[in-house]
Amino acid sequence: MASQSSLWDRAVASLSSEDQQAIDFSRADKPAILSDVLQAAEEKKQLCMQKRWKYKKKNGEVVIIRDLCEKLIKWVDKFKEIGDVSVQYDPTHAALPWAAVRFFLQLSVNEVQIFGAMTENLEKISGYIARCHLYEQLFLAKPSAAQPELKSALLRLYTTILLYVARARQYYAQSTLRRLGASVVRTSDSIDDCLSKITTEQGDVQRCTYLVSTELSQDTGRKVGEIQSSVSSLSGDVAALSVDMSASQNAKYHSLKAILDTFEQPILRTSVQISDIHANLKKNARRQILSWLSTVKYREHHRSSFSTVMPGSGRWLQRKQEFVDWKSSSSS
Repeated sequence: MASQSSLWDRAVASLSSEDQQAIDFSRADKPAILSDVLQAAEEKKQLCMQKRWKYKKKNGEVVIIRDLCEKLIKWVDKFKEIGDVSVQYDPTHAALPWAAVRFFLQLSVNEVQIFGAMTENLEKISGYIARCHLYEQLFLAKPSAAQPELKSALLRLYTTILLYVARARQYYAQSTLRRLGASVVRTSDSIDDCLSKITTEQGDVQRCTYLVSTELSQDTGRKVGEIQSSVSSLSGDVAALSVDMSASQNAKYHSLKAILDTFEQPILRTSVQISDIHANLKKNARRQILSWLSTVKYREHHRSSFSTVMPGSGRWLQRKQEFVDWKSSSSS
């Protein structure tokens, strides 16, 4: 399997020497980077809560910045969860982009609008880093006809993320006065271009994962039959070992697939008041209320209907711009 480390390294190699210098966040203790990111994000979250920071986007939408910090923390946790499942996990994988996230979080930016926009971009990129790491573990572990296209799409996305990092470092490290200069304004435009391109390329990656996933699913039945046939012809101890290995690989795949399913769920901000209300309602009381509202056995109906759904059904909704905008909003 092509490791995430190698793809990020290839992305770095494709940059100009000037851009490579701009993304040089090297540090010896790479395994500590995720802990540093979590700590920095938590500190920014507490600061935003204390100051009740919000910022207004160009379209007029008001974003609660502490929600962005909370989402960013969730993405790091998901990245770590993938590492707990995958035996191929190396703590230095994707160390460079996470080091960039840490760098921006540790910047001292006192302008709410600037800090809000920067944090929103970091949250999106953190989600892409975690999601693509999972894609590599799931879809690059076994060869397939569509795999080269997925690798190319990932490489393009990683390269553009690094270009964004290089441009953003030049911009956010400037003072407020210098940000008003013409050259820095051009840098800001370049940042917007990179962000737009990142969104497009993430869509390309998503499309390629569907192709690989479909191909692997179609191949699964045939390979299961081959494995069962091979195992039946082996001696007792060797056959048992083969079954154990197959079961282990299958369990890993399904564990990673389960994590992927959680990526499709929006990260919710739960208010303290609502949490208190639900905590005070006993299970029996909730069950009685639901039974009073409807006697329809909705759980059974849902399970029955869901079992007949074809893989990939409803994906069009997740790709609609209205849904994407809602899902990425501050309080989705």
